Amino acid sequence: MTRTAAQESRRAQLLAVGKHIFSSRPYDAVSTEEIAAEAGISIGLLYHYFANKKGFYVATIRMAADELLRAAQFPAGVPLTSAATTVLGNFVDFVEANAALYQALMRGGVGADHEVHAILEEVRVTFMTRLLDAAQVDATPALRLEIYGWLGLVEFSALRWLTHREVSREALLERMYTAVPAGLLGAWT
Repeated sequence: MTRTAAQESRRAQLLAVGKHIFSSRPYDAVSTEEIAAEAGISIGLLYHYFANKKGFYVATIRMAADELLRAAQFPAGVPLTSAATTVLGNFVDFVEANAALYQALMRGGVGADHEVHAILEEVRVTFMTRLLDAAQVDATPALRLEIYGWLGLVEFSALRWLTHREVSREALLERMYTAVPAGLLGAWT
């Protein structure tokens, strides 16, 4: 079924409500009644657009992942070191602006769901591909493994930083930047 422009607009408004709600409180702390009330709609209308609360959450995660991917693109014609600094900064900005949502995803709960996991995995693979393209290096299996591990360091360093703020934002970014996989260092200079 093809959605009309009005339906797409309403769905986008509902997802913006979802992002707001799930960025301020974890999935388990939010009821469908609260979602409907904040959106100014009935629960039935929420279910018209999304099969259930989980479907709404998964769609919200998809929207947030798409926003993150748009924010974290390597600018064309910019040296890799500058581009990587920009991308990492945009990532930390996004994580900070969506702290509760990010924390819930990284700590499990519904984030352990296979649909949400697939979205997160798609984001990781997209980042890896973008990094390899920007670095213009051969994507060997060993380098892919290194980058995947580095992405884990980036994700969980951001998670730790959100909850403890033991270092400044600049120190966090520096640590992420200096931990870049050795296979990319030639392109990094």
